Amino acid sequence: MNYARLLAFFTFIYSNFFSQVSRVEHYNKIDNKIFAFSKKQNTNFDSIVSFVNEKFTSDDDKIRAFYTWIALNISYDQELLETYKINTQLNLRFLSSMRTQHPDTVLKYRKGVCEGFSLLMNKFCESSSIISKMVVGYTKNGSDEVTQNMLHAWNTIKLDTTWYILDITWSNGYVNYKNQYIKKFSDHYFFTSPDEFLKDHLPLDPMWQLQYYPTTKAEFFESKIAEHKLFFNYKDSISNYLKFSKDTLEFIDLMHNYRFDPENSFHALGYDQLIYNKVASLLNVAAAYYEDYRSYAKKLEHKPMTDKNIKLCLKLLEDPKNYLEKGLNYSQKKVFFNKNIQADFDEMLKIADNNHKEIIKMINFYKKCLKKPSGNKK
Repeated sequence: MNYARLLAFFTFIYSNFFSQVSRVEHYNKIDNKIFAFSKKQNTNFDSIVSFVNEKFTSDDDKIRAFYTWIALNISYDQELLETYKINTQLNLRFLSSMRTQHPDTVLKYRKGVCEGFSLLMNKFCESSSIISKMVVGYTKNGSDEVTQNMLHAWNTIKLDTTWYILDITWSNGYVNYKNQYIKKFSDHYFFTSPDEFLKDHLPLDPMWQLQYYPTTKAEFFESKIAEHKLFFNYKDSISNYLKFSKDTLEFIDLMHNYRFDPENSFHALGYDQLIYNKVASLLNVAAAYYEDYRSYAKKLEHKPMTDKNIKLCLKLLEDPKNYLEKGLNYSQKKVFFNKNIQADFDEMLKIADNNHKEIIKMINFYKKCLKKPSGNKK
């Protein structure tokens, strides 16, 4: 018998065991500090961030502190969840609305659903220069059945050069057989290994599985393991993904999710709405600036036009012109999944294009006025 090999094996098991115990004790100390801090009244975002950054130095500890604070202090909004369940009659498998799940709103009212938990974690991490992403996907319940009527959200967080997974919602508590939410803190879904996490979570974007041989939707839904899997360099994919701007990443997320799950109309609708709203917001800003010009121009009625007034009119027309051009340029070659949204979008662009032409005419008119002798200005 090879006693040297046996001794090395037991040494590895022994050191690994005590390493795990030491880590649990370390996290318990962090949790206890957060628990004591949570008893204080009137804690806001800045005070929470200040406390965490003052008491903990490593990113690992800060992530644990933010995770524990959210799990202890944010309640699950069971009432909102029931509303979403009713809305699933529209055959949309979706997340919640950003209007209700914005991190500031979740923090103010101390309640939210999975999206709110994840977005609040992103905001906390961002305050400490830690990269955190909200991931969307399917989950399985205790009976190994996939929850298809609604998507779930959790976080992947970068620590040094490695990505880790955590699900604060599932660490916050659970829904019992009476459909009541029971608050109970657990850290099973804190830095869970990708293999373990994939047993009941499937990201819609395969790169967030953090696996070189990702699980397919069919495998997850049927609880089967494919004999042959394709290699996927998720590290390179994530690295390239993070090079894009925050606005662009919103579109990339929706397109990645749509390609993985084209049967889910949420992603196509979300993509259409994101484009429409982005252009509409630019055109609305243009309209607001144009009102500033109109207000000033109205004051000049029946008054002689001086060079000073003309130059101010030109200046006031520059902002609406620029924002109209931004909206029109961004709109080029944009194709929508939904034909009705496409039709509304095209009509909006037609009006914006006409407004832009009118403003150009006005600018050219004022410029000609500047070239005329002062006696001919009217």
